[in-house]
Amino acid sequence: MSAITSNLVFVRRHARRLLRDARSDSLVASLPAIRLLHRCGVCRPQQSVAQIHRERHRVQLKHVLRAIAIELGFPDWERCRAQIDELPAHALDRYRLDLPGGGYPNLWFSSEAQARQWQLSHGGDVRRYGPQAVVLNSSS
Repeated sequence: MSAITSNLVFVRRHARRLLRDARSDSLVASLPAIRLLHRCGVCRPQQSVAQIHRERHRVQLKHVLRAIAIELGFPDWERCRAQIDELPAHALDRYRLDLPGGGYPNLWFSSEAQARQWQLSHGGDVRRYGPQAVVLNSSS
């Protein structure tokens, strides 16, 4: 077996972590995952973040996988699954930032436009993270 993890394996592992987080009683753990589900519209229509949180025990792996697929630009998990290993590894950097220590000591910005403006003067690689962006150090 290769030491390099395929994109599909990485995303499925990440989805399982997000599912555990979404179901957690800890607001710090659950809210980022629940906001992802809300932002991608994978729960019932017009359901608020608070409503999803109250019913977090109903969140399933299929919901998280669909949200990830939507974030990656696919209409559903089935199409994402079929094509995800064709994506360059850096397409998943947004999810690697969620790993312990993955987002630091990089610079975070409220928008991709702000990050790109800073990058012009200082260098680094811009990665979108939901509505925000991070500039990865050149050595990262």
